[in-house]
Amino acid sequence: MSGPVSQTENITSGKTSTTKAITVGVDFLRKLFKDAEHDIEIRCLPLAEPFFSTNLTEIENFINKNIHKRNIYFGCCTRAEKVGTKEGCREVVALWLDLDFKDLTGGEGEAKKIIETMIPPSVIVHTGNGFHVYWLLREPIEALPEIIETYLKGLARHYNGDSSAAELARILRVPGTFNYKQGGKKPVSIIRADYNLRYNLSDFDDLKISSTNTKEKTSRNDTADVIPEGQRNSTLTSLAGTMRRRGMTDIEIAAALHAINKNRCRPSLPDAEVDSIVKSVGRYEGTTTNTSGNQNLTERFGQPYYTNKDDIVTDINESFWAGIYHVENTGLFEPDEKTFYHYNPESGLYESISQDSIKQRISRRLLEVARTENLSLERKRTDVTLKAIISQLKGIRERRGAFKKKSNIVHLANGVIVFNEDGNADLCEFSPDFYSRNQSPIPYDPHARCEKFLNELIYPAVSTENAILLQKYGGMCLLGDNIIQRLLILDGLAGRGKTQFALVIQKLIGQLNVSELRTKHLSDRFELYRYLKKQLLVGVDVPGNFLSEKGAYVIKGLVGGDYFDAEQKGGTGCFPLQGNFCILITSNSRLQVRLDGDIGAWRRRLLIVRYEAQPPKKKIPNFADVLIKEEGPGILNWCLAGLGMLLDDVSQHGDIQLDPEQTGIVDSLLAESDSLRIFLKENIENHEHCNLSIPEIVEAYAQFCPERRWNPKHITVIYRELEGLMLELFGSSKSNSIVRDGKDVKGFRRVRFTMKEETNAKKGT
Repeated sequence: MSGPVSQTENITSGKTSTTKAITVGVDFLRKLFKDAEHDIEIRCLPLAEPFFSTNLTEIENFINKNIHKRNIYFGCCTRAEKVGTKEGCREVVALWLDLDFKDLTGGEGEAKKIIETMIPPSVIVHTGNGFHVYWLLREPIEALPEIIETYLKGLARHYNGDSSAAELARILRVPGTFNYKQGGKKPVSIIRADYNLRYNLSDFDDLKISSTNTKEKTSRNDTADVIPEGQRNSTLTSLAGTMRRRGMTDIEIAAALHAINKNRCRPSLPDAEVDSIVKSVGRYEGTTTNTSGNQNLTERFGQPYYTNKDDIVTDINESFWAGIYHVENTGLFEPDEKTFYHYNPESGLYESISQDSIKQRISRRLLEVARTENLSLERKRTDVTLKAIISQLKGIRERRGAFKKKSNIVHLANGVIVFNEDGNADLCEFSPDFYSRNQSPIPYDPHARCEKFLNELIYPAVSTENAILLQKYGGMCLLGDNIIQRLLILDGLAGRGKTQFALVIQKLIGQLNVSELRTKHLSDRFELYRYLKKQLLVGVDVPGNFLSEKGAYVIKGLVGGDYFDAEQKGGTGCFPLQGNFCILITSNSRLQVRLDGDIGAWRRRLLIVRYEAQPPKKKIPNFADVLIKEEGPGILNWCLAGLGMLLDDVSQHGDIQLDPEQTGIVDSLLAESDSLRIFLKENIENHEHCNLSIPEIVEAYAQFCPERRWNPKHITVIYRELEGLMLELFGSSKSNSIVRDGKDVKGFRRVRFTMKEETNAKKGT
């Protein structure tokens, strides 16, 4: 075989070439599933809802929408009930094999040689990184795993294929699309196809494995404990650390890890990833119980202890023991927060750890060495010495700004979603290199759906455009970085689902990552410290004056990227805090904003979704808890898809995209918040011989607001703002000697109402 030569070899971004490529893929699916009755599943990764259909025109349209930004796969078996898992598989139309170049010593060349030894394949697809090989069956047969998987695993064993692909629910790439992995764009091409070459299942009987054991039988140790997906990296890293402490070399550790990976990990990690683990442990510079063997550590930090002429330990080297703790325990010291963090490989999180706890760990390490090497180190474990070691450790582990929020990762219960520059995303295993300390408690499941959430909470309450806005903002809350520098307000009548949506988002993100927003305290010196390490600030069912409180102005900075000094009560010093928080507010009233003349900044900061639909006929107690329990992973997928759309908005336009109605609602709220200024500008003018009392202005304003369907400001707010506005707009300062009915009252000189003849007649002009 000479390589990928097909209709798709010269695919470009041009419309004609792309259409031709899609046609190749659809023709492949048509011939593959020509006698099947159930749905074909098309899945776009990352993070798109799977598509199920028997209509190839619909499938073609779906592929066309996603071909330029996502990896596109199809289910090798047909599906029923729109279920993409093994339980949904119904018909097998071919046997398949995944040959991955990176799993073969000879790479692509070796893969080509293996193919030449095979039972002649019906179709061979070059994926850019490997071959997908198909043997078409004469007619569809029932997808029984206890039967079919014995053949798939037998083919994988015999031809050195990927055993993890030997299962019914497998998805493989659609020919004519693109492979976007590893930052490139490679065409997925058919390099050999004979759709008339078809087989009976019995033609492969000599290759299948025993039906009594569908787990692949090889020479590996089948009695070893299986290391499942999600635990592979952390387990191998831990084992490597143990080997390192026992004095094993890098070559020995690498050989052992590769053997464990092959024999126990399900599925096995790529060799390059295992090598990366070995390399990362190599950074820890061989630490063993026998401290005299720590050549790299002693070169860097000096000898672990000092002895007299009688070989009695007289003192210890604090720097060395700080160093040995550093290389044996993954973590860091954040100097701005004055906090140590320890990396937890089970959750992938950096968790704060007290200095006292570190002292105990170092003390135990000293005791271990003392007893192993028969040294008099026990009495050296004083608090003074341990404090000195901690001081050394601060300098060694210092990493300022380690937790600065990243705009491309979402930390979940079972991995980390990483969005690439091209808009694609991958689920990666936990790693200390993500520097994460916020985690959603919900696991990622690409098959999960959220029909109850959408059909009973979202769609009945808001328009389609606003549903998309909620989806995008929910995704950004997962990200934990306010990349559009806006807060979201949900307002409208009670009982429409605003609070339940807010609760769902909080539970999706994790309550530990959420804090209450209290505008009346925002200007207090200790309030901002509460927001350290948080992703989302919420105000639920707030009153109408929530954004008119004295500290409301701080919100603009909390979402706008400004820096604050967060002061801890009882602590020393201040912590720099950047305002990139997501903020979600719900209210049964239309909020009025304390503008302070900065209407433009508030316009750039606000998003509003108005709930005006009829309330649900049936109220479900604790609906948010029910939704998270039944559809948590599905809601997570919905939000992740929203985040993908938002990142696309920002990439193409620099901001979230809103329709005119959505921007109009923001303008209307700001106008209502600035209603007193608007009233004064439209209804009062300068006149040398006229004057107005404050009660007259207030009464006229109270009549003006209902005409605009606005709620008037509170009387105390009117009195607070009126004097400044009159001076600003008309150059008239407050006077205490405006005469009305023979008495002096407060008011303003040299002004009068415009187009208010009856009112003006009472002024005695």
